[in-house]
Amino acid sequence: MALSFALLGTVRATRVGQPLDVGRPQQQAVLSALLLAPGRPVTDRQLIEAVWGEDEEGWPRDPTAALRTHVSRIRRLLADPVAGRASVLASITGGYRLELPPERIDAHRFESALAEAAARQEDDPAAAWTLLGTALDLWTGPALTGVPGAGAERSRAKLAERRLSALELRLELGMRLGRHAELLVEAEELAEQYPLRERLHYLRMRVLCGCGRQAEAVAAFQRARQILDEELGLAPGAALTELYQRIRRAVRQPAARPRPSQLPSATADFTGRSEEIALLLGKLGEVGRSAAPVLVIGGPSGVGKSALGIQAAQLARGDYPDGQLYADLGASRGGPAAAADVLPAFLRALGADPHGPAELLAARYQQALAGRRVLVLLDDAADEAQAGPLLPRDPECAALVTCRSPAAGLPVAVPIEAAGGPAPARLELGPLDLVQACALVAAIIGAARAAAEPDAVQRLVAACGGVPSAIRSAAGRLAARPRWAVAELAGRLARAEPVAPAP
Repeated sequence: MALSFALLGTVRATRVGQPLDVGRPQQQAVLSALLLAPGRPVTDRQLIEAVWGEDEEGWPRDPTAALRTHVSRIRRLLADPVAGRASVLASITGGYRLELPPERIDAHRFESALAEAAARQEDDPAAAWTLLGTALDLWTGPALTGVPGAGAERSRAKLAERRLSALELRLELGMRLGRHAELLVEAEELAEQYPLRERLHYLRMRVLCGCGRQAEAVAAFQRARQILDEELGLAPGAALTELYQRIRRAVRQPAARPRPSQLPSATADFTGRSEEIALLLGKLGEVGRSAAPVLVIGGPSGVGKSALGIQAAQLARGDYPDGQLYADLGASRGGPAAAADVLPAFLRALGADPHGPAELLAARYQQALAGRRVLVLLDDAADEAQAGPLLPRDPECAALVTCRSPAAGLPVAVPIEAAGGPAPARLELGPLDLVQACALVAAIIGAARAAAEPDAVQRLVAACGGVPSAIRSAAGRLAARPRWAVAELAGRLARAEPVAPAP
């Protein structure tokens, strides 16, 4: 039959994906009462009270007949018109029983996912977070929207409470996973929408603290205290008050946080790439962004990805006063480092506990970055799976990633002139142009020597294909042999003759 029903919003029914007419509001009230108790008996009186209330004076003259009219229509709705099978609504003594699998009803799928998430929250918080997201996505509006009757009202209140519990648990798990920045708007909106719910004020304050906004957390407590006093005549509870006192103590005695400075030194004779550096610095210097930019520098071996990444990171470090992190992920050497191997070093540099399972370390890393302006440089990454756990989520942070092309899961290439859009963006490096390549040779062997043989310098860089690593190697040989003519080495390289290494 492939029947399915939705109660978390407007009441809806479908058969094989096609919508069905669920009838007028009172019929929906009867249907909803049955759907909320699949496989269990529901008496005539329970259904009558669900629609018309417990006071018999508000009942129709013949409530049983009115109920049977609705049930008859519901039977036709549930019956399979093609197979000619009987309805899944069975008559029992004094009532009815809906013989439908609970997983066909969104309210029951929601409860099942919520129960599983609660059971897994300690051992597998990431899986619990995903389960809660799936459960909450089932909601399209207030449960049983427009359905009349005392039964619907009770069910609506119960389901709304369960939804709030799911939202609160999701906020808790999100903080454990280091997602403070992305939870902030939701935590603020929920606390404003349900001002008498202390738990939401508590979670809002914790999220604010996780984002490094302790002063706003103190203000949020004061606002909550005022609301509770004016609306209920009550003072904040013990949990809310204790959190407030901890925040105040932390504000009065802020702990000094380490400011890591792990960037390698920039290449002394770095030459060219002015357009690429301007783009990277422009993206890294953006303010008011909604997510941490991830800038990927890709290209073949030897093209200068690492040198460009280090140069840009060194120039941008002033925009990231809370520190710079660096890791060589070693993908080109055939034994790439796992994120779990890098996280302890990053955590130690940030002043956080580096011990524990990988998932906990990843969450603690995001927590340590929250509220800071930190630049992360990941050199020689293999793919997104390796780099992903090391990328910051706080929008005040940023990441530069270098990788060979192609790299699975990392952003596709974007032209320099079109790369002003939202992160992530990718620069695909190619060989240096002739002017930049000749300037690199001059920086290594000396301007006077290069100016004495300009044509030979051009032949040299052409023989090297404009690849910076090859140019550096060739120019380094010349620098070690002051008496060599540039033309001699250029000729050897053009003829692919071996050249003795520099002494």
